[in-house]
Amino acid sequence: MVGNLMKFSKVVAFVVVLFSLNITSLEAQTISTFSAETGILRIPNLVFNNEVYDYLELSINESGLLDIVEVGPITSNTAIPADATFVFLDSNTLMIPVIEFGGEYFYNVELAITPELQLVVSGLETQAGELLYRDGGTTQLDAPVVVSSNINSVQYPGSYQNISTLSVELLAPECNLLPSTIVYPSSWLGDRPLPEISGAPFDSEVEFGLGIKDIWLPANPAYNNGCSGDYKENFKSLIRRAKSINASYIEIFPWTLVDDSADIWRIANPQELNDTIFASTISDEDIAWLTNEAHANGIAVHWRNQIQGRIDYSIPDETVANMQRFNAAYEEFMLERADFLQSIGIDAMQFDCTCWFEWYVDNEVTDTFFQALDVLVVELENRFSGTLFAEQSTIHLRHSNIIDKLDRTFVDLQQYLELSAEEQSVLDVDTIKTHYINAINGIASQYPQSILDSVKFVFEVGAPSRANFFQRPGYVETSLCTPGVDSVTQQSTSCEQQSMAVDFSLQARLIEAQLEAIKEQTAISNYHVGSTSYWMAPVLLPSDTFPNLDQSIRNKPAEKIFQIWFDR
Repeated sequence: MVGNLMKFSKVVAFVVVLFSLNITSLEAQTISTFSAETGILRIPNLVFNNEVYDYLELSINESGLLDIVEVGPITSNTAIPADATFVFLDSNTLMIPVIEFGGEYFYNVELAITPELQLVVSGLETQAGELLYRDGGTTQLDAPVVVSSNINSVQYPGSYQNISTLSVELLAPECNLLPSTIVYPSSWLGDRPLPEISGAPFDSEVEFGLGIKDIWLPANPAYNNGCSGDYKENFKSLIRRAKSINASYIEIFPWTLVDDSADIWRIANPQELNDTIFASTISDEDIAWLTNEAHANGIAVHWRNQIQGRIDYSIPDETVANMQRFNAAYEEFMLERADFLQSIGIDAMQFDCTCWFEWYVDNEVTDTFFQALDVLVVELENRFSGTLFAEQSTIHLRHSNIIDKLDRTFVDLQQYLELSAEEQSVLDVDTIKTHYINAINGIASQYPQSILDSVKFVFEVGAPSRANFFQRPGYVETSLCTPGVDSVTQQSTSCEQQSMAVDFSLQARLIEAQLEAIKEQTAISNYHVGSTSYWMAPVLLPSDTFPNLDQSIRNKPAEKIFQIWFDR
């Protein structure tokens, strides 16, 4: 029986039907248990080749490996049960969602199949004294893709090309922060094949930074109505994921607003926003905690500066008088931030900002800002000993202090892509790569060689995973429903996100082209690479938000592409 079991081929799976299920009986059916008395690990609902075995029992042998003791009969399921244990033969692993042992729960325990057809524990996500993230009903997908949540066990592109002939039930996929498998409709892969990877990896001195989506809800880290969970446990899982894809640092994007209700403007502390209104920004207490957590795992933390608009979310008029009021508030805010970030050991700090005004437009208003910034950056360096960085702008060249203190500048490559209608349809990687190489050459031509040598250029690589990206260019908010592109106004009656088709292959092809272009271009040799909008939660099948359309690479084929490019 063991030999036959191990010969079964791989699983994979796909669309959407909801029904309720008694959660108590579900827990009893699907949680694996290990008995210290018998030494038996009992795993219910084992999936091989789209067949569901009632159970598998394993015992520890004298070598400390696991032997198969007994296999239950094949059930007549028409759907794979929620929290089933999948065998991934392309990586020779079993991924067990939850094991209960001695009152503790162990999540996403991976067993590796040895050549002798024995098993050994090869990975463990986390452990907890109580069941986590088990509330809610189930969602059923017909013919989905199913890949392991352990990206190290995912094969590219093969793991993304297997489709299950059975439907797959998912336990509260809009809330589950520790999924053992990543499951989504196969239509989300799009109509084009995933790109071949060419030229990887980057040289070891090229660092990879992961920019985290600016969503932070301690009471609801999945950011979906009706969900709850331990946000610290969720962040720990994110840090483990960042290490798995070879990121050396993360970027956090706490956001805040301007209070212009009086003649003297002020910029609110993020904690103040969380205390007074519904907000999803990170408090200072949590910034300190997550910095310690990241550092303990060998991951650096960079602070990005995001000041969105007024307290009521409207945008001030772009006038010189308003900019002068803002500059005074900005100086007070940034000096306080520098002291705080220094005190908690943040590794890098942005000294300009993603702000309410169009900072990249060269006019009298922005010139007022940069003149003030040229003075402020000197004091920031006196207070903050880490790395100082800013958005890429040739306006910096007119301000000597900014250039002198600037360690790195980040370049959003997406904004430089212009393709013809035919090129958009085909999305040939070599063609797109040529466009990006030309764009990088154009950026480099604006700087003297001394700046190209002394300042690190951080290429922000990304693309959304929505099929209408070229037809409807612009920003699509993915943390709430909006009436359209470039809108951040929440809607309860209209939700354009619901009508947008997901396309992971579009994202993968654009990202692969960007990475190849960066590697092949020779105009800028002093660079790192970043990915933006990485979702805090692994949820791909949300009820209220739409990370599947987002630039986030989490749990998508593009994530594996990054891991391969930064394989150390």
